[in-house]
Amino acid sequence: MAEYKREIGAAVTVAVVLAVVMGMFANYYFSGPSLTGGTTTNTITITGSRTLPPIQTYTSATAPPDPSLAVSPIQGLLQTSTNASAIAESLASQLNELPIYLVSQQLPTCSGNTILCTQATYLYRTAAGSNITVTLIQGEFYELAYITQDYWELTYGNATSATGPAFSTTQADGEVQQIMNDAFGVPLQNLTVVDQFPPSLSPTDYVVQWVQGYDGVPIASSVVYFEFYPPTSELTRMIIIEGTGWYQIPSDFPLSIQASTALSAVEGYAANTLHMSSITYTDVSLQVVDDQMYYAVTVSNYTNGYILFVNPRTGEIGFPQP
Repeated sequence: MAEYKREIGAAVTVAVVLAVVMGMFANYYFSGPSLTGGTTTNTITITGSRTLPPIQTYTSATAPPDPSLAVSPIQGLLQTSTNASAIAESLASQLNELPIYLVSQQLPTCSGNTILCTQATYLYRTAAGSNITVTLIQGEFYELAYITQDYWELTYGNATSATGPAFSTTQADGEVQQIMNDAFGVPLQNLTVVDQFPPSLSPTDYVVQWVQGYDGVPIASSVVYFEFYPPTSELTRMIIIEGTGWYQIPSDFPLSIQASTALSAVEGYAANTLHMSSITYTDVSLQVVDDQMYYAVTVSNYTNGYILFVNPRTGEIGFPQP
C-alpha cells in the first residue's frame, strides 16, 4: 500500500489537472466506472508537441531516516474506512442528498497485488440525481468524485450567465472545508491549503484545486478539486484523491533548507551524477515518506525524469531508507 501511494503522491496533482482539462472525470463518472480513468499517470506535457518521459522516484542514492522530520497523519473516514458506501453516504448526508443507491460496480478481474488487480470502483446515485463514484485500491480509499445531474447544463449549457450578487468565493471555500471536516474528518480549516493552480471564476463556474502546503511549498499528498455555480452558489463538482494523506505538521518543523536551495542541489546532482546534459522541467514539493516529510525535487529532460529526495533540515540528497 505504501509503495503505490508514494508513487501516486508525486503525480497526483498533475493527474487531476490533466484529467479535468481533458474532460476525463466528467465522462468517466457519467459513463460508468473504468479501470483506465487516467488518474495515476505521471506524464507531463509542457508544450503542445513535446511530452516529457515518465517521472521515476530515484532510489539509487539513499539517506537514513530523520525522526526530527516526523509529521502526524490525520485519521479521518477516508483514511480508515474500507466501505465505499459509507464514504458516499457521508458526503450525500452533508449535501442533503440521502438516500443513495448503488448503480454499478467494477471489481478486479485479475489476481495479484498491482493497482489494476486491486482497484474496485463503485458508482452511486443520490436522491437529487447526482453521481458519487468511490474508488478503492487494495481495499483502501483512493478517489471520490461528485458531480450534479445538471453540471453540464449549468456550466456549459443555456443556463443563466448572471453571477448572483450573493456568491462569495470565501463562503464557497468555507463550505468545502466544512464538508471535508464534517463528512470525512479532515480539518482543512486547521491546515494550510494552497491553490495548486490559480482559482478560476466565470459567470457560470468557480474552479479551485487545493493541496496541503507548508511554508509556501505544496505537499504532494492529497488533492481536493471543486466547482461551484455562482448564480445559485451550488456545489456542482468535487474530486478528492488520496495520495499519501493529510498531515498535522508541528509548529517547530525544522525546515532549515529553502526550496530554492534544494532545487539547486538536485540540479547539480543531476548534472554531475546522473549526467543529465540539460534540464527542461523542474518542480519542488514536499512529500511524506513513512510519516517523515522531505523535499521531493523533480528534474527532467526529454530523455529521463527523476524525483530526488532532499532532507529539509540538512540538505542531504537521498531517498530515506533505514
